[in-house]
This record gives sequence, C-alpha cells and structure tokens, in this order.
Amino acid sequence: MSAWARNRRTVIILGFLTIVGLILFGVYSLFIYQAPTCFDGELNGLEEGIDCGGVCELVCPFSATEPNVQWGRAFQISNGVYNLAGLIENPNFDVKVDATYKFELFNQDNILIDEIFGEVTILPTETKPVFEPIVNTGFQSVSKVFLKLVGESVWTKSEPPKQEVFVSSRKLQDTETDPKLELVLSNKAITPVRDLAITAILYNKDGNVYQSSKTFLEYMDRDSQATIFFTWPEPFDQEVTKIDVFIEEVSLF
Repeated sequence: MSAWARNRRTVIILGFLTIVGLILFGVYSLFIYQAPTCFDGELNGLEEGIDCGGVCELVCPFSATEPNVQWGRAFQISNGVYNLAGLIENPNFDVKVDATYKFELFNQDNILIDEIFGEVTILPTETKPVFEPIVNTGFQSVSKVFLKLVGESVWTKSEPPKQEVFVSSRKLQDTETDPKLELVLSNKAITPVRDLAITAILYNKDGNVYQSSKTFLEYMDRDSQATIFFTWPEPFDQEVTKIDVFIEEVSLF
C-alpha cells in the first residue's frame, strides 16, 4: 500500500473516531452528565458546603453567626390572658435568617404551662420583635417566660432592610387611667406601602421592658402621614421613660 493510501486511511479513521467521540460526548452531556447545582444534595461545583456557600443563595450555617435572643416577656391583659413579646437580633451584615422561635411559659412553681411556636424572618443587622397576642393560660398565672430559637435555621444571602417609614412623633397619654400611645408615621418612599406591622415596646426608668403591643396598618400613600394608636386595659403603675417602635412590611394573607 502506498504512503498516500495509508495517510488517507488514517485520516478517514481519525475522522470517523472523532465523529463517534462527538456523538458519545453529546449523548453523555444530554442524558448522563448533570452539572453541579445548588439543589443536588452533593458537595460539588463552587460550593463551600452541601448546596450552600460560594455561588449558592443559601449560606452555610458555619459561615453565619447565630441570632441573639435579647429577651422574652409576658404582659397580662386579664386573668389568665397574656400577650407575649420578645426581641431577636441578627448580627450578620449580608445574611438573613428564617427561624422558628418558641415561648416557654412557667408558673410560680416552675411548672411549664404552655409552649407557643412561631416563624420569623430577620434581615441582616435587623433587630426583630416577635409578638403572640391573646394567649390563654387557663387562668394560670405566668411567672417566667423563656424565648428560644428551635430547629434548624435557614440562612440566605440578603441586603440590610431599607427604612422608608419613620415615626414622626409619639405621645403617651393618660397612663394613670386609660393608657394610650399615639404615633404619627411618615412614608418617605416614592411608592405606597402596604401591610405594615408596628410594634411598640415601652421601658421603665430602670431600663426594663414594661409593656408591649402590636397593630397593623393596611396602606400608606407615598409621601404621606398616618396616625395610629395603641391602648392598654389597665393603668400603668410604673413610669415609662423610653419607647421603641419597630415597623416592618408583612404579608397578612
């Protein structure tokens, strides 16, 4: 066989093998190979952990700082009926957390009366109030309350909250008879806001939490003001020296 014939045969064979290889590669890519994703349950690609960190939206728990529960309290409305409130802080600068919290209620004999669970989303650097209204303890008195985070939290990349609704004025009135807190809110956003949850926390002269309440505002037009009120059924027996107000947009449905 001449050199020309051998070279031609070699070219034909190599071309055939190349075509076969491309076909096999295409079949493998289309039907067998699965590119790394953030949802495949495996540590692959550019992840830091299984489906978290790196290019993934989820943040690995070992890369985030746990939220800080500042306090939890019960506020008596009537005999055996309480509002529960607390504050939880997210110290992370670029990570939000979705968590489950639990209020544990104890009587004066340290016997557990009830456990109340709830869900909370805390944006980066945010201190978030949690509030459980009208908790009936069956006429048992609440002596101690513990607020805890339970289960596994979910960490996600996020930006800090943007404050667009502010408190323009606050006025606490008639504390010795029928306590009422009047707040004037101002919407500085260029668009209307809907479904606002407003929580008020009152402190006594010693800096301790004395009362708390929560209300909702369905709608505020852009560049507008709204007046809301908080009331309490019993006179205050302590002087209120500080009022914190937390405003957040929520989904009511």
